[in-house]
Amino acid sequence: MKSQILKIIPLDWVAFRAARSFSGVTNTNFPNAKTFYGAIYGEYFNQNKEKTGIVKEIKEKIENRDLEIIGPFLIDENDEIYLPTPAILKTSEKKYIQMGYEYEGQKNIINGKELNSIMYKKIKETEDYPFNFIPIKIYEKIKNNDETYKEDLKHLQENEKKLYETETKIGIALEKGKRKTEKGMLYSMNYYRFRDGCGFVFFIRKDKNGILKKIDTIKLGTKGKLAFLETKEKETNIFEKETGKRMNVLITNAVMENGIIPKKNITAVANKKYINIGFWDSELNKPSTLQRAVPAGAVYFSDESIGNISDLNTEYGFGETVELPIK
Repeated sequence: MKSQILKIIPLDWVAFRAARSFSGVTNTNFPNAKTFYGAIYGEYFNQNKEKTGIVKEIKEKIENRDLEIIGPFLIDENDEIYLPTPAILKTSEKKYIQMGYEYEGQKNIINGKELNSIMYKKIKETEDYPFNFIPIKIYEKIKNNDETYKEDLKHLQENEKKLYETETKIGIALEKGKRKTEKGMLYSMNYYRFRDGCGFVFFIRKDKNGILKKIDTIKLGTKGKLAFLETKEKETNIFEKETGKRMNVLITNAVMENGIIPKKNITAVANKKYINIGFWDSELNKPSTLQRAVPAGAVYFSDESIGNISDLNTEYGFGETVELPIK
């Protein structure tokens, strides 16, 4: 089936502020979808700032979900899309690739819910697959029960081709009129420098008013760097539903009231370490309240489709899943 995609190609390096205070250096987090919604609607505002009631109009568009884009993911110069790596994919020093499976013979209590365990055929020297994103063609092969996806993963490990480089820097905010650090205003800045032709990509679920057709460029990130927008079609089967038992891979971050457990019927979970999600409040010019999120890549086993599993931020595409078959 064909899907509409939105390519966002930065002209230069882009920087994303981690919207949180901290007392030490932590791992860099990938920018979340709200950053891109803000950039798109910001450009829409600039094009229509003389229009009466434009601010109210934009708020209504967000509330009504006139624009729904799912991501961000990565895309290379050949339009190959890279999705978050499922948490159940493991490797070893010998490049042995294996996928976890649900084991009903052992139960775990997770956040008050009894779930089956996740097991592996070979546990010795097993570690997480080293890359956070893998080509969409590997997802497609798994959906088609094509075991050659394991060779693709080995090849990817042996011939790593980075789409971007990352650097994290620390910044401070000063009190107005004083050469003094404002309390609680330490922050980190994430710098991404993409290879030529590479950038971010979203799947377009809805563009009710054709906003994306009216926008060619946006100012992206903290420094407002220029990025080019392009909509295209992509042939893929990853959004097709499975039958019977299935694995649901979380492809965008999710915020759930019960930790890692969604309000859906699941039988097992392979989770990744929590991440803290925060947004930069442009009106108050400071970080918003932090939310603890389940990162993209977590895998939920179920007997039926569970769809979106986030309790918050679904208007920004949080909690989206794709289904993979179980052999």
